[in-house]
Amino acid sequence: MSVTVIMVIFCLAGPAKAGINDYLACWYFNETAGQIAPDCGDYGFDGRLHGPEWSKGILGNALDFDGVDDYVEITDGNGYPDEIGALSAGTISLWFRFDSPALGDTIHPIFYLGDGTGGSGNSSLIIEIGHFKSGNQKLYFTILTDNKKIPLCFDSGFNLQLNTWYHFAAVAGPNFNTGYLDGQELTERHYNFGDASDSYFFDDITDKRVCWVGRGFLGATPATNYYDGSIDEIRIYDRPLSAGEIRQYYEGQLTTHSKILDDTPKTLVVNGYSTSNLWPAILQQRLDDYFGGQRVIEVVEAIKGGTPIAKWIDVETGQRKGPWLDILQPELQRAGPVIALAQQSLQWVFDPNDRKEGIRDEFDTERIEQGADAIETYVNALLEDGADLVLFATHIYKYTMEPEIHNEIYALDEALSRCIFLLERGPDVWTPTEQAWPEAFAADLVHPNEQGAELMATHWFETILARDAPWDMDNNQTTNLTDFAIFSDYWFGKNCELSNWCGNADFDRDGEVGFDELLKVSQHWLERPAHQNSCCQF
Repeated sequence: MSVTVIMVIFCLAGPAKAGINDYLACWYFNETAGQIAPDCGDYGFDGRLHGPEWSKGILGNALDFDGVDDYVEITDGNGYPDEIGALSAGTISLWFRFDSPALGDTIHPIFYLGDGTGGSGNSSLIIEIGHFKSGNQKLYFTILTDNKKIPLCFDSGFNLQLNTWYHFAAVAGPNFNTGYLDGQELTERHYNFGDASDSYFFDDITDKRVCWVGRGFLGATPATNYYDGSIDEIRIYDRPLSAGEIRQYYEGQLTTHSKILDDTPKTLVVNGYSTSNLWPAILQQRLDDYFGGQRVIEVVEAIKGGTPIAKWIDVETGQRKGPWLDILQPELQRAGPVIALAQQSLQWVFDPNDRKEGIRDEFDTERIEQGADAIETYVNALLEDGADLVLFATHIYKYTMEPEIHNEIYALDEALSRCIFLLERGPDVWTPTEQAWPEAFAADLVHPNEQGAELMATHWFETILARDAPWDMDNNQTTNLTDFAIFSDYWFGKNCELSNWCGNADFDRDGEVGFDELLKVSQHWLERPAHQNSCCQF
């Protein structure tokens, strides 16, 4: 599948979660050790591990359950989380992979909230694989209220495959319920009890005592069942997500956790103004060299002079202006997913008549918030018009407008702290251009010359490479001894071929594995990939 990468290079210039990130509770399972799976929601409903092991997931790390006695207990410290149990409508979203079939009167319980006792009095909400007979590998969403009453139970309508990652979302509204698998509504789902017009959710469970991941009961049977397989990110919302939001989340997660330099065709659209006139061609050459002289990623320019963010959109309403509609929007709507790499400026955001008005210092909270709002509006406009991911950087050094240009980094920090869906940090191009001023600038001392353009292209390329983290050779989301052992097998490798690049240990693809690669391993030792370092995962 072709992917379009938009590099939007402009001048850049109480964190509330919004949209797809306004969850009530969320467990990423991205840790690598320990017995606690922290909740990234506001309430802190941390999970206590009882046996499952940290492993590689589909979105970073995950938890692997043995099907014997492993499970996670979700608690508010005194039992099940009351705020979850009180939801009469909402959404539960999760990723799972089961490793063995459910046999006989057994199930693979993925998520369970109920009385925790089983038997005739079982009252619960459960998401499970399998149901009452061998060979049943359907996915079930079931509500049991009291005395074995089952007001709602639907299944996927078809068997799922072993050892395959799936995303599932169950949605309950005021007068409906539905389910989604891998971003698509289960229109052929089968109702064993109830129908699509019924509304049942956590609040309808009459006896709520425990909340488990990987442990539960089959209907009213007394035997405890355990999950065999892996479970990744779980999210619970206090509102029913729309079909578009679920599809955006599913596709966005796969984009976020995919690699840019993965040998599949992509387009980089560089969008900005005069400070971006030179370096796109240098980046194109760098990418061609990386792919052994092949044009795998094409760099396309969409540049207009004198157009920081406030000249492209209305930063309050998000209304697109002429340059956006004429230059940027057509590129965003190219075929295939779009990844935007944005280097932006807040000039004219704070005063439409004076571009020099900016953030005064790190304590200028009012303008920092205002700048972050503008960035969020801009990012959302990119996503609405076709982008699937945005990497965002601030502007290069501008001696005529310092420290205001430098201080825009505080607005970006604030925007990133809001966990804006599909927003990641781009490279720091201000620091290296400030250090290289004036040698890296043209005669006007504002626009970069060839040296400055080379500097900018290098930092964008290195950011893309670091995001892909080729030194994480076993793809377990951290660079450690296992990666070094794999790397050492190719140490001093020569004549690395295009098809293999010495087991991909030739990180810069210059034909050999040398000290440059060793330096990368040491620089990123025990690091997670750049897009995994934030506490805000998407």
